[in-house]
Amino acid sequence: MRTRIGILCLLIGGLSACGDSHEQNALKDARVQWRAAGPAAYEWVVQRTCFCPDIEPVRVQVRDAAVVSAARQMDATTEVALTVDAYQAWFTVDGLFDEVRRAIDEGADELTVTYDPEYGYPRSVAIDRYENAMDDETGFNARGLVSLP
Repeated sequence: MRTRIGILCLLIGGLSACGDSHEQNALKDARVQWRAAGPAAYEWVVQRTCFCPDIEPVRVQVRDAAVVSAARQMDATTEVALTVDAYQAWFTVDGLFDEVRRAIDEGADELTVTYDPEYGYPRSVAIDRYENAMDDETGFNARGLVSLP
């Protein structure tokens, strides 16, 4: 659907009118809010949802936009520490913003994002990249963001 809208915008000669989508504006506003209010060091729990392995929640500690530790939450009482090579870009708030940006830039068929009202980070992201494709959906849920000393 978005691809068709993008092509229509090109055909009628104006990217400027089509380039400022609601999603782009919301992302821009949320990034500004995060930069103003978000802590430099924080911990949160982020979880990817998709038809893929390793979908357990991950408790992540971030300092100066870099992951310093991450542990997969296997159940309510068991965590498994992840090695540095297992860290994912979406483990950080900036990385999750980048996932949203990529979905917008690539013209995802559907994109739904809920931003945190206090800090602006993406709390919930649902991406369906291709209309009528099976198992291409990806999502992210984030919770429990707390500032670290």
